[in-house]
Order: sequence, then C-alpha cells, then structure tokens
Amino acid sequence: MVTGALALAEIDERIVLGRVTALRPQWWRLELVEPAKSEMVRVDRTQVRGVLSCRVDDMASGQRRLQQARERIGDGLDTAWSLDTLLGMGELAQLLLGSDTPENRDDLLLVAGLDASGFAVEHSLLRRRDAAERTQFEQQRREVIELEAEFTSAVQAVRALHDGRRTDLEPLRRLGPRLEAWLSDESDRGITYFLRQAWSRRHVQRSDAAQVLIQAELWDGHDDPSLYASGLLRPPPAWLGGSEQVGENLEVLELPLVTIDNDAPHEVDDAVWIEDLGDGEVHVTVAIAHPTLWFDAGCAVDREALSRGATFYHPRHAVAMLPETLALQLASLYPVKLRPALVFSATVDAQGRLRDALVRELRVRVQEAWTYSEVDRWLAEGTPRAEVQLLATTAKRLEQRRIGDGAYLLYKPECEVVAPRGQPVRVRDASQASVARRIITELMILAGEVAATFARDRGIQLPFRHQVRPKEAPLPCGLYTGAADVFAVLRCLSPAQTALQPKPHAVMGVAAYVQVTSPLRRYTDLLGHRQITAALRGQPGMPASELAERVAQAETAAGQRRQWQRRAERYFKLVWLAGHRAAPLRATVVRSLPSGCVAFIDDLALEVPLRRRGLQCGEQLALRPTDVRPAEDRAEFDMV
Repeated sequence: MVTGALALAEIDERIVLGRVTALRPQWWRLELVEPAKSEMVRVDRTQVRGVLSCRVDDMASGQRRLQQARERIGDGLDTAWSLDTLLGMGELAQLLLGSDTPENRDDLLLVAGLDASGFAVEHSLLRRRDAAERTQFEQQRREVIELEAEFTSAVQAVRALHDGRRTDLEPLRRLGPRLEAWLSDESDRGITYFLRQAWSRRHVQRSDAAQVLIQAELWDGHDDPSLYASGLLRPPPAWLGGSEQVGENLEVLELPLVTIDNDAPHEVDDAVWIEDLGDGEVHVTVAIAHPTLWFDAGCAVDREALSRGATFYHPRHAVAMLPETLALQLASLYPVKLRPALVFSATVDAQGRLRDALVRELRVRVQEAWTYSEVDRWLAEGTPRAEVQLLATTAKRLEQRRIGDGAYLLYKPECEVVAPRGQPVRVRDASQASVARRIITELMILAGEVAATFARDRGIQLPFRHQVRPKEAPLPCGLYTGAADVFAVLRCLSPAQTALQPKPHAVMGVAAYVQVTSPLRRYTDLLGHRQITAALRGQPGMPASELAERVAQAETAAGQRRQWQRRAERYFKLVWLAGHRAAPLRATVVRSLPSGCVAFIDDLALEVPLRRRGLQCGEQLALRPTDVRPAEDRAEFDMV
C-alpha cells in the first residue's frame, strides 16, 4: 500500500471517498473533498472499508474517476442484487463490465461503496445486503436527503458568515431552540448533521453550536455552553395536575397578610402580619406556601424536585425546582388569591422571647404586596403605617434577643446581578442590612424556631440546621455590616450541618431551627412541610432512613446549583466592571495574602486580589479598574 491510493472509509456513519496521504500502523490520514473545502482527517484503520488499486495525484482526479465509474455501471448493481445467484467480485465484474480486471473491481467498489444500497464494501470486497438491511440503508439515505433539504439554507448562511458576506439570519434563528437543546443533549441528529456541514468538519463540539447562536445574534458571547451541557437549564416537565380548589376543606385565616419582597419576585413563598397585644407584646403570623398539597411524596413531580434540590438562580436564567404552573401560579401567595398555607405564629414579648408557638394548616389571602424599597422608604421618611413600624420594632427585639443568646448577625454588602442577553449588566443592592430585609429575616427565623419547637415537643424528625459556636471569635456576638468584620467572623466559623434531631444553632442564637419558609424553591423545606403536615393530621411521617437519604441528595443538588450561580455572578460582575472603569470604587481589605491582600468591593459585593503588600485588614481603599478580563477571572486595579 502506498500513498495516493483512493480509499473508502466510514466516518460518522457515512462512507466517504478519500485519498491516502499518510500511513501508520494504527491510523491513516485521508484527504477528503467537502463542498466548501478540502479536509485532512485521521481515521482508525478499522474505519477503512476498502482500498482501490489505482492511485491519483489529487482528489479532483479521484472525483473524476468516481463519475466515470458511475456512468459505466449505471443501475447494474441493483439488477445484480435482484438475481437469486450469489455473485463474487470477479463474477460481478464479468457480468457488469465484461472482464475481471483491477480497474473494473475498483469501479465496483467506488459505486457500491458510495451509491449502491444492495451491496456493502468490507475489506475491499463486496457483501450483498439482505432485504431488511437494504431497506434500513435506503431509509438512512432518504434521511440524509431530507436533512440536506432541511438545512441547506442554514448551512449556506453559516458559510456566508465565515466568508464575511452579509446573509439572511432567519434560517439560523429558527434553529435557535434546537441548538440550545443540542447543547444539553446531542441526540438531535439533524443539528449534528447541520453543524458538520456548516463547519465542514466531521467532529463538532458544543462551542460550534454556541458560535452559530452568536452569529445568529441569539447569544451575545456571554453564554456558557457548559452550563447547558450540565442540564441545569432544563425546565421542570410540564404539569397539568393543578387545581385552584386544592385545600378547600381548610379553615380560612382572617388576617390582612402582606408580602415583603423584591420588586419582581420569581415565586412568593411567605406572607406576614403583626398584631399589637399591648404591654410590649405582639402576635406574629407567618404564612408559608404549602405546595405539597398538590403532589405526593415519590411521585414524578416530587422525584424531579428532589433531583434539582432547589430553584436555580442565574444572572440570566431562573429555572424553577417545581413545575412553573405550581411554583409561579397555583401555590404562590399572590394578593387576593385564596391559597393553602402552613401558618407559624407566636407571641413575642418585650424582650423578644417567644411563647404560645402554634403551627396550623389554613387557607390565607394576602391583601397587599410591599417591596423592600417601599418599606425602607416609609421607615426612612418617618411616615410608615403602624404595622410597618411595629414590624421594625419587633425585628429589632428579636435581633437583640438572639445576640444576647450568642448570635452573630453578619450582613456584609450583597448585590443581585441581572444580565439579560443583549443588554447591559445590572447590579442591584441586596444587602441584608436594610431594615426591610432584616424584618423578613427575623420573621423567617421565627417561623423556623416555631417549626423546630413544634417538632421537638412531638418527637418529629425534621432536617434541623445546627452550627457550633466559634471557639476563637475575633469579635463579640453582635450585628456586623462592615465587610472586614463579617469576613473576620466567617473565617472562624464551622459549616452549618443538618441533623434529624434538634441541636442548637449557636451562630443564630436559637435552641433549635429548621428551614421551612421556602418550599417553592428549596426541597429540604418541602420535606419539613411533609413531616409537619403528617403530624398535624395524625399520620406517620417519612421514615428516618428515607428522610436522611433525601436530605443528602437534595443538599448535593442544591449545592451544585449554588456553585454555578456564584461563578456566573462573579463573571457578570467582572463584565459590569469592564464597562465602568472611570469612577473609583470603594473597597475594604478583608484578608492578607503572601503576595498582597484580598479587597472587597462594596458596590459589587466582589472579592478581588491586590498585588500590594503592607495593607491592613479593615483598611478602606478607592480602586480604579485598569484591566478586566472576565473570561480569565482577572481584574487589575490602581489605587486612587
């Protein structure tokens, strides 16, 4: 065997013609002729189906040889297949071409390998296909013809863009949803075929599909193909099992509940109300959405939610844990709608202590939806409604009680990052230190305490959260909002843990605590709801072994989503930073490094390394970005 010979090889389930340009013991290099360009490919020897005796100087000569063979044989191979007699290569050459010569055998291999459906080429010989195999082969050929017809305009558009020519992008835009789906699951053979043809390559990658999406102006260059491959953007399956009448047998709670949330909440888990009892005491009610009434443990909806662990929040995606018809409609506590809820209530005395804790299944109706910014503005202006001032006063009492019991309230600057495609990145303040957010934080902790007390007194197993007190805390218990103080305490804390029996959460300053306030977006909260609901109805709850297994699985899945979210938020914060280099940014040194330090940019809630020694923790800086490269997670700064 010498270079220059024509060979037939199977590449990506197709037989192609190539010219041998290099030989190695385990692989050959072939020159192929594609519609747009010549391509050199390396193939394993097992992919080679046949080698012709003739040699050609270039593939143009090989193409001419193929055309001549087709003209000589015509439809003779189809006729030969229909004969009852099994014919060998020599007999076929004699029958169809008049003699058994190397040239005639080459012609048979060329036509049979690339055109004929009745014969297959194996080891440079012809094998007659049986009827079923031939039918399958012809079906595959028809599919290729259909794919060519379906994707011709899109392939031409990509090639025009490669050549720098203007073209109609509509054929590519129509493929947008399929291309994104292919990034998650490469089973769409049509998209695989399109990408191979568009890029004139046999092996295509997710980056090729991403580039087409960018060329079609559907993506802006900041989308991450690996995020699609992770499956985290897969929406919950459509669900049609919902009904507005679920929970109709529950008693109605006649209180004017309100929600306090972001300007545009994704789902609404909680609503609150407060009543003044006099003598410094108040009665607090926290109503939490009750989605478990719509589906049973172990059903398809429940299994899907468990596999996700939590709703996935990304700067340009929000993927619900539960079907959206449930999470965003039927179970969400929107104003005026009558909804089932688990209601946690307690009396809070003047020292912030709880008594008369109570958990009930009820139907509730939210009267008003307030935003954090509205509540903060009312309090700052000194003109809040009486209930708002009472909520603020009560939240402060609850904070002081927890601090007295050893709590650290760590509220460093936080921000929310929103990055719609084709629009500037937006960074919004979401600091927990705002009074409105601290109100909701305290009321949600109160609900968690009430739930934990209810479960402890009845021996109910729940996914209790607990955390030990730091051994060598650099600061006393208290409320801290400065970045340097918060990071100093965080560095000495052990991670919070989950257990099925109540244990103190020393960092929160509570004897027992369980998360129950986000069942629409956190699976462990759903588990808590199921256990509490079973106890309220006098039914057995989930066995401990199953509960522990589900908690572990849900926490793993939720942790994966948090990692992706943090990475994406950091990337888009750097994108924002790259576009705002003029104005200096306030920063605080929060940690020393051998080569410098780590600074925390307050307005971005972003940690950045600085190559500058001698700076002390807590030192205030003004930084101006000079070189920001989001894709490399790199930012350089000058001190102003």
